[in-house]
Amino acid sequence: MIRFVARRIATSAIAVFGVVTIIFVLARLVGDPVALMMQPGMTRADVAALRHGLGVDEPIPQQYFHFVIGALHGDFGISPWQSRPAFGLVMDRLPATLQLTVAALGFATVFGIALGTMAAARPGSWIVRLCDAISMTGQAMPNFWLALMLVLLLSTTLRWLPPAGYGHIENLIMPTLSLGLFAMSRLARLVQSELEAALRQDYVRTARAKGLSEPVVLLRHALANVAIPLVTVLAVDFGLLMGGAVVTESVFAWPGVGRLLIQAIGQRDFPILQAGAFVIATIVVMTSLIADLAYAVLDPKIRHA
Repeated sequence: MIRFVARRIATSAIAVFGVVTIIFVLARLVGDPVALMMQPGMTRADVAALRHGLGVDEPIPQQYFHFVIGALHGDFGISPWQSRPAFGLVMDRLPATLQLTVAALGFATVFGIALGTMAAARPGSWIVRLCDAISMTGQAMPNFWLALMLVLLLSTTLRWLPPAGYGHIENLIMPTLSLGLFAMSRLARLVQSELEAALRQDYVRTARAKGLSEPVVLLRHALANVAIPLVTVLAVDFGLLMGGAVVTESVFAWPGVGRLLIQAIGQRDFPILQAGAFVIATIVVMTSLIADLAYAVLDPKIRHA
């Protein structure tokens, strides 16, 4: 088990290093960041100070070395937009993004598993048709369009919820629905198909022959074997939700990392963009590491292999 964990941690460290390298390359493919960030009236001294602050006044190999060392220490330079360390600005917004992401994933998990389980338990019923309709609709609708429709219906027309804001539970409802519906649709479809396959297996027929009730057979025996593919999809969906939060936060004025990145694009603030991309990518890599460790707990054959 220790060797298994050590291999996964080493793989995650390599992935984080690769993320840092990709961010460095992409930031320089768009051209000279100083030329993009120059404002009218800047003097040569201002331009020189901006180049030094961004670390682009050195040879490329030296820039890369300093960028990697700085990234590993959380130093991405000073934001010219807000005159504060870029990494600190991103970390200040991170709790709001994690709150929205976890809420959306929790909504998707609870309702996706419940809907998929009911559809698998009652084949041919109206629940199956409902599950199919929600799955197709949820995966077809862009989350930004759904967000706008929720604002139009629940806020503008019915006046049940505030259109935007942060800090109260009612502010979280519409962003959670718009962000989590896609993941819920995927989970419902996955659970339904996996359970339908599990319910045809011999061990399920044996459990029924022993006289176990249908809920016990369904939840304790069949659903337990869906755990590994379910963990896989949850880990992937967490990363997708972190990325999807960029648009959702902008629609609902949610003060998270996504909204900060959109604002930084408008201000051509490269330090914030690099710090935000690094933080989000690192969290996604760590989520994949946790999923790998969960595989080993759920199925000992994986860690022995």
